[in-house]
Amino acid sequence: MKRKLTKILGVGLAFVVITSLFGFALPMSADPGDVIWEPFPIPPQGAPTYVMQASIASTGPIESIGDTIYVAAWDDDMPVAAGGVIGTVDDPVTNVAATTTEIQIYRSVNGGRTFARTAYSVDTEVINSANPGFPITDICIIDANTVYVSNGWDIFKTIDGGANWIPLTNLFNYGAAWLPWPPAGVITSIDVGVIGTDIYVFAGVNDGFAAAQNGGGAFVCWEWALGMPWEQLRIDTNRPPTPGGWGAGTADVFDIRADPNNFATTQAILAVAHYDGTGGLASDPAQFTVVTSKHLGHEWNSYVGDAALNVGNATPAVYVTAPYRAEMWLPENFDYHLLVTSGMEYFVGIASTVATEGDVYQIIGGVPNAAVPPVPGSYPFDLNIAGPLTATDVSGLDGAGVSGAATLLAAGDPPAPFAGIPMLFRSATNGALWFPNAKGPTGNVWPAAALGLYPANAMPFVTVADDFATSGVAWIATQGFDCGVSLTEDFGSTSNTIGLIATDIDLLLDFSVSADGSLMFLATDDLLATPFVPTPATNTNSIWRFDDFWERIWSDTLSPLGAGDDADWVELTPDGALFTLDADGLAGAFTIFRSLDLGQSFLPQLTPVGGNDGVPDAVSSW
Repeated sequence: MKRKLTKILGVGLAFVVITSLFGFALPMSADPGDVIWEPFPIPPQGAPTYVMQASIASTGPIESIGDTIYVAAWDDDMPVAAGGVIGTVDDPVTNVAATTTEIQIYRSVNGGRTFARTAYSVDTEVINSANPGFPITDICIIDANTVYVSNGWDIFKTIDGGANWIPLTNLFNYGAAWLPWPPAGVITSIDVGVIGTDIYVFAGVNDGFAAAQNGGGAFVCWEWALGMPWEQLRIDTNRPPTPGGWGAGTADVFDIRADPNNFATTQAILAVAHYDGTGGLASDPAQFTVVTSKHLGHEWNSYVGDAALNVGNATPAVYVTAPYRAEMWLPENFDYHLLVTSGMEYFVGIASTVATEGDVYQIIGGVPNAAVPPVPGSYPFDLNIAGPLTATDVSGLDGAGVSGAATLLAAGDPPAPFAGIPMLFRSATNGALWFPNAKGPTGNVWPAAALGLYPANAMPFVTVADDFATSGVAWIATQGFDCGVSLTEDFGSTSNTIGLIATDIDLLLDFSVSADGSLMFLATDDLLATPFVPTPATNTNSIWRFDDFWERIWSDTLSPLGAGDDADWVELTPDGALFTLDADGLAGAFTIFRSLDLGQSFLPQLTPVGGNDGVPDAVSSW
């Protein structure tokens, strides 16, 4: 065991190692017999790389294109807006009473190995007075420098990688002045369609957050037109049966997508919409959630029939009634017209406040639908990704590949006994078979349930690399206790936390270096003194791996034996086996964990060290 190092007088920790371990050449003037020492930096806190940022309460949504990543974060270290008092508001739940925003957009250009803050700040946001400091609800990437984000109230655009953010016309203010049915509530999702040089920005609105109902729906902003006007797409009434559609019922939209491949010719839009059943039409069930679409000037549900999400594929149908988040994934060869004539497929992730309703649903085109009147439709199929007759609240869904041959990654809040823990599910078989992660991303539940947008569930967001089908690379953003941005390089089987980690190193406990000096492993004691952790602050243990960049490969919040299995010591053998020892683990004894894949996974020993007399032996060295 190596000696503990700690901070002295607030000076940041630096690791000191013999440079010969890393193959550094000695200065020509140095005596070959001298031992030269140089500092070696531990995982850094805050700027400039933001591997750790202890003040973060949540991360996500997250989107990527190539190696460029944009991720939102609720950062309690941000300055307060005008009227706020610095240092008086530290809890993002009670933050709603103050004029702080504390919302930031971070950017990485090297696959999440380092992050930098963009210029998005309290000066960027035009805060809705009813919902101050609202979290980012969606991010839409056009290219590495052109990005749209929404905080639920406004939509902002950058064309220079986040150096400047420009607000679009505010949907709610414009609607109150100019639209016959003013929107109300929260922008849940955004997307962009382009025809030549004309840009159309689509927004889905959930009015469940608003006092006055019937303000949700789908809207489009003509960004290229003078004044950036908004138009209603009447997802509730502009549909069969005519006239009236869903009548006076409330329609909320939880995800909206423009045709990603042929928008200029189809002008097709897809939306995940919830109807509350108050329209009074005999043909409508009380409540349901559909994936609905329209193209050109046609009505919704007229060319491609609605796909009503049926929980568990039940007969008679049991519909999704209480979604709080949805995310569609469209295949790379998506063709809107083939939804009518062939089995073109896409997938929808649903999270619901009803425990049985969340899951990934596969939508298969070219199947007759029970619409009124009947139209060529789409058949929805509940995939039960956590197993037969289960439900998983899916908050993130992404993938790669074509219809019929997709590789998918879903993220969400799983069923008991793992509820409240962010979990990944992967499928390499177009959704036919799913497997849960072996080591998931760190994090906990959404810390801001008081805002009313999401319940206090695990809400992991996910984005996959462009070559995910072959590389298995994806990034996950989590919230709450021990949250951050995690990386998987094996299709979601194992994840390591790499950036914006809501922790701070308090003690260096141990380290080990590979024989060739290419790898370092570091055991630390961490202080989670973050906004969402009760006083006093909570300590956890971590193991870090350095291979040009730092990755946290172990946290005791992910321990195979549960919380409290600390990583106090670490040792790498010459043949590459990694061992860590827990000083107060199973039955109060020392517990050894072994990894044969350089820390991607660990297995505990089956019996405590020593203890032949029934009393576990103490271990002072190994």
